[in-house]
Amino acid sequence: MKPTRSRSLVQILTAAGTICVLSSFAYSQVTQSDAAKRLVPDTTATPAAFEPTTKPATPTGMASPSFIAIGGALEDENSAIFEAMLTRKDTNKIVIVPYASADAAEAGKRTIERFKKYRPDARYVVLPDPAKDEASRDLAISWISHADLVFFTGGDQKRLNARFGSFEKPNGVLNALNQGMRRWDTRVAGTSAGAAMMSDPMFLGGGSESALAGTPAIDGEDADPGAIPGDAKPPVGVRLGPGLGLVPNVIIDTHFFPRGRIGRLIAAVDNQKTRVGVGIDEDRAVRFDANGTTAMGNHAALLVHGTIKREGLSRLGARLTLVSDGDNVKLKGWIAPGGSPGAGIAVEFTAAHNSVPLDAAARLAIGAFADAQDARYKERARYEPDAWGRDRALQVLRRLAAEPVTPQHATSDQFELVISADEYTQFYWDGKDPATLRLHQAIADVRERLDTKPETEEKNVE
Repeated sequence: MKPTRSRSLVQILTAAGTICVLSSFAYSQVTQSDAAKRLVPDTTATPAAFEPTTKPATPTGMASPSFIAIGGALEDENSAIFEAMLTRKDTNKIVIVPYASADAAEAGKRTIERFKKYRPDARYVVLPDPAKDEASRDLAISWISHADLVFFTGGDQKRLNARFGSFEKPNGVLNALNQGMRRWDTRVAGTSAGAAMMSDPMFLGGGSESALAGTPAIDGEDADPGAIPGDAKPPVGVRLGPGLGLVPNVIIDTHFFPRGRIGRLIAAVDNQKTRVGVGIDEDRAVRFDANGTTAMGNHAALLVHGTIKREGLSRLGARLTLVSDGDNVKLKGWIAPGGSPGAGIAVEFTAAHNSVPLDAAARLAIGAFADAQDARYKERARYEPDAWGRDRALQVLRRLAAEPVTPQHATSDQFELVISADEYTQFYWDGKDPATLRLHQAIADVRERLDTKPETEEKNVE
């Protein structure tokens, strides 16, 4: 029987005229009586046991959606992130969605093994492939709507559209996931592609240089231009396409600092105007829920926000917020000077409770730490001075913290990245570890270079 299409949580709020920012997710939790109607944990049960034994009663209120987006390269030993996904004691029915991976069977098997180290007695199933046939699709709808946790693996996020549709065109499986989130407080987590797909639009491919220059998007790590069916010409510029739209008003990027993606995130925010960019570092995560966006790990994510001014290929005036473990941000509708509504979203930043502003000694410590990191990269032949090189943006932010009166620069073939501070910029750390740097309201300008000769001084050193 074909399921009845239901609108997503975000569509319902938008239709009601609500500004769907993350901080607006303030709905009542599922009651204990509702939870009691779910299946009792049974590790010997067959996958079919994900279906309710009796028709559940209508809950008295909506659950508060909760998402954990991981930046990729999650280590098995990162207990903080695994435990955050399993924080609820009643998380016993876990659905793995491996279809972003080129080898879904292996990805599903490996993911279950990793989770079992932290929750060995839970029931794990790999979601039947909704793109396989009608029976698999119907079974996927049944399972996903009654899961406690749905986890999306990494790979290529474009593969997920064939299984879930998109925010604008959801299929029955995506509708069922939204229903599970609303009725049963189903949590959603994902890594790499499984995090990128949470936004709408989502990144499809390409790198920073092509995103900014409007050139063929073949500069990604795998040279994937992000082509989708129907592309009549080779794709150019920033590559965005329909995502699942589970988390509203953001564009999520992953593998952020190691793969030098600050340029493409700035280009995407410039392209979308009313989105905040969230670039998540590897082996780090952010949690989106009713309390806003919370960082998990040092330099967990960089947020790109504010009004970006366009001059040719240059993008000027983006604001940056670097969040570390325990920091929280809330997204709010932006009000322009004079009181008129603006086109953007404001970022309200709260540093972790153990954070303190930088003093002179802290700036010296962070500068020395940045020097040591560069030396370590050079020793391992991993030093990449290009603006889009490995961890270059993070190093530029550290050097800005060490010398806030001096704008910091990095160049690529066509662009110069300039990050600076003004009277609104704030810097914090935990008082001990330079890796805990966090900052709010730094300024990023990406300027088109007037010369065409790339900076090669570092690259020509024998």
